[in-house]
Amino acid sequence: EKERVQFFIDNIITQIEILAGLNRWAGSIAAAARCRIAGDLTGFAGNVKKAAYELEKTISYRKKSDHGKWNGWYKGDKRMDLPLLHEKTQKIVNL
Repeated sequence: EKERVQFFIDNIITQIEILAGLNRWAGSIAAAARCRIAGDLTGFAGNVKKAAYELEKTISYRKKSDHGKWNGWYKGDKRMDLPLLHEKTQKIVNL
């Protein structure tokens, strides 16, 4: 029972951290778009790099809910596919 409660708590916290991380990523991408439109390529690149960093942190948050039979739950996840989003985010620096 104690393990189930801990997993539940860790899973809820993980979900909150993922959503917050995606929000920070989106904010950085929006800031990058504004910079790109304004012709500020330095600001554009900096905000895209910040967005990629936010995804790195978000991906690492998922490990907090690895418990027992749920260990590796996010391994191979293709629904959100945060690693692919991270890869695509890094590639747009060169646009």
